[in-house]
Amino acid sequence: MKNTNDLKEIWKQNESSTIPSLKEVTTTANGTIAKTRNKLFLVAVPMAALLGFLMYHLITAVSEPLITKIGLGLICAGILLYLVVSNSILNMFLRNEFNADSRTFLYKMIELKRKLEMLYKTVLNIYFIVFTVGIFMVLSQTTAAESTTYKIVTFIGTSAWLAFAWFFLRPREMKKIAKITESVNALQSISSQFAESV
Repeated sequence: MKNTNDLKEIWKQNESSTIPSLKEVTTTANGTIAKTRNKLFLVAVPMAALLGFLMYHLITAVSEPLITKIGLGLICAGILLYLVVSNSILNMFLRNEFNADSRTFLYKMIELKRKLEMLYKTVLNIYFIVFTVGIFMVLSQTTAAESTTYKIVTFIGTSAWLAFAWFFLRPREMKKIAKITESVNALQSISSQFAESV
């Protein structure tokens, strides 16, 4: 019996109108993978630069009050956590793990979906909490000598930006998981039909 590890060969043997074409599903999945890779890279580079700047400031700022140092430390910890998890996903792309046979492609898509869910649900929530606490610790110290109006404007502006990021930008990122889930579900349905027919 011929080795049927490659889903493309099995697909050619089994035509069904209930399942989308394999080419269509893989094209959609590859497009989603490319967009995800580019987005993660475009976020990781500025965050790494910001982390470097904050770490430099944290190390060289001897005269800063303790609350400012703790706030900067929390901000750095949040950024570092996000970068570690997103870089593990970027490593999947750099190693070209998605250029294998169809079965391996399916497993890598499932792994990508799992890692993105962890990044956008768990890690991003922790990042926002730690970042918010850190930024308000820094702001409370840096605005201590300013007027009440300046403090109010600063805290309202910062709160508005954080609310915008939490309620608008974060849900947009969650939609990426939905696109990958669609691709994974389609690939799994194709794979399960092939397993039944073999």
